[in-house]
Amino acid sequence: MTVMLVDTTVLSNFAHLKQPTLLMVAFENLSAPHSVMEELAEGERSGRVPQCDWSGIGIVDLSPEEGPTPPR
Repeated sequence: MTVMLVDTTVLSNFAHLKQPTLLMVAFENLSAPHSVMEELAEGERSGRVPQCDWSGIGIVDLSPEEGPTPPR
């Protein structure tokens, strides 16, 4: 089974369109890393991103190799 990972930009764009369901229907196994969902939630709390129901998106943990590169 292939999992489609999305980032904050993709989720934010669909939130601004008020069409989160469209994204979830287009990609059957849609998931996002915890860090993406946290960043999206912060955007919703601050009012920069419209609140949407993202409960249909799976949440995944990234390994250290897959995660962001720490600042130098």
